Amino acid sequence: MIGQLTLALLIYSEIYHTITAIAKFYREQRISEQGIGNRESGIGNREQGRERIKY
Repeated sequence: MIGQLTLALLIYSEIYHTITAIAKFYREQRISEQGIGNRESGIGNREQGRERIKY
């Protein structure tokens, strides 16, 4: 009985860690993609700001 409970807990723990690792990976991928887009738009906004100041 104790052995089965320990085995079930170990399997549950492995599944939990696998799911959280996959979720963390996809979350980091999505954040890095958004970061590149935000950085590009930020540079564009700064350039537009300089143009407005010149005129």
